Amino acid sequence: PQYIRHLHNLATALQGSGDLDAAGPLYREALAQYQRVLGPGHRETLYATSNLGRLLEDRGRFDDAEQLYTSALAATRKAHPEPHVDVGNLLSDMGRLALARKQYTQAEQRLPEALQIYGATLPPDHGYTDAALTMLGRTLLELNRPKDAEATLQRALNGWSKQFGTASPWYALARAFLGRAWAMQGRFAEAEPALLESYPVLLRARMEQHHTASVRRWIEDLYRATGRPQQAQAYFQQVDAEQRAERNP
Repeated sequence: PQYIRHLHNLATALQGSGDLDAAGPLYREALAQYQRVLGPGHRETLYATSNLGRLLEDRGRFDDAEQLYTSALAATRKAHPEPHVDVGNLLSDMGRLALARKQYTQAEQRLPEALQIYGATLPPDHGYTDAALTMLGRTLLELNRPKDAEATLQRALNGWSKQFGTASPWYALARAFLGRAWAMQGRFAEAEPALLESYPVLLRARMEQHHTASVRRWIEDLYRATGRPQQAQAYFQQVDAEQRAERNP
């Protein structure tokens, strides 16, 4: 297993550096070896499954990722007939995949399933729970249910605050989603600081580009809705200047 862990860790490092072409074959080799040595339901096998699935998602190979998750879920449910966190993690992966594919109804089914298992197997406000709540909140926004999203995102925000503090990018992401929920309800005074204060944190953390692009678009929407479209450009120019100053002190 030590050699397999080395392969897996190398693949993870390559993925983190953006070299997806090199990471993919290493993940596949590590996963095949884990399945052979440890079995399909083992925790390390599932960790490799999740990472390979995320890489496939990043490359737009959604069908391949879904097939990988579906097979792993069947094996894991067979290995753990009672509620188990590994089953919850795969359901969360599948919910994230459905969200990426804009299959929002399917995401709304998968993520509560994951949350139910997390509630039975994890301590309150665990990071897995907070991540699933954040994704569910985003799903509800896409389904045009901002009031439901608000309640879900408030739970996520409380959890992220307890786990990592209010300066963390995950807190900022949930807060930005909450800001969008408020804006969709016409509560612009609450939405504005949530969106404007979260956006620079997400940029600084190099959060996934699709998240930062969405938050930027929501800020533009908010300024238009409040009759101040010209202020959006000034805000983004200020943020860009601050980011450059941080990179080049």
